[in-house]
Amino acid sequence: MNQPTQMSESDRLSLVVEIWKKTVEVQQHFNDIELRIRNIAVTVLVGAFGAVAFSMKEALTITFFGIEVLAGKLIIIAALIAWLAFYFMDRFWYHRLLKGAVNLGIKIEKANRHLLPEIDLSSEIAQTSPVDVFGYTLHSDRKMDLFYLTFALILIVAAFALGGPPTRPVVGPIF
Repeated sequence: MNQPTQMSESDRLSLVVEIWKKTVEVQQHFNDIELRIRNIAVTVLVGAFGAVAFSMKEALTITFFGIEVLAGKLIIIAALIAWLAFYFMDRFWYHRLLKGAVNLGIKIEKANRHLLPEIDLSSEIAQTSPVDVFGYTLHSDRKMDLFYLTFALILIVAAFALGGPPTRPVVGPIF
């Protein structure tokens, strides 16, 4: 049987650097995806508010189960559902993958600190990312929650600002 050959310190160092570089690329990839999700979410939100403004200007209504409803209210409800879908995808899908890649980077950096103390990007990001706001330390999860919650509340307030219950019953339901 062949005995496994011992890896030289130089070969190990090169391998560690390659693994670390790939891990950082994966971090960048998931971070980019999250930024794209947020960009699209904000674009949808702005489009929804434009559609609401137009529907209010034109006094558009939709008959829904025999009741006439302001179109703007339905647009806001649809926008809120879309906003929550973006949040779910961002927070519980890609953000978890990003955190996994960062955690792996930190493990690689800690295990090889004695060889290359300069490789410390993941650890440095994890250390400097939290921010104090009004006495509360916000890590990436909470910052994301706050971002999505703020706009969700704006949508909810806008839905209530458009008026109370549907305006008037209509003869001959559409649905």
